[in-house]
Amino acid sequence: MQEPTPSRSSRLSFNEQRELKELPGRIEALEAELENLHHRMAEPDFYREKPDAIRMATEDAERLPQEIDGLLHRWAELEERNRDN
Repeated sequence: MQEPTPSRSSRLSFNEQRELKELPGRIEALEAELENLHHRMAEPDFYREKPDAIRMATEDAERLPQEIDGLLHRWAELEERNRDN
């Protein structure tokens, strides 16, 4: 009996393969950015900065974990599809 051929939709496209390869580096860069931001915000002089700088840092501190989480989910999805082929 012949094994079923995986459907074309379950295979990773060229762009998805490239994305899968680049995701770990992107995640690592965002994690480093978040860590640096946390160190900056922990400095005693942080709240002496201009209000706009404080606001931007606070917004980034809220946004980055969500962005990292989204990339981790995408990475897991692509890895799973790649393993199935």
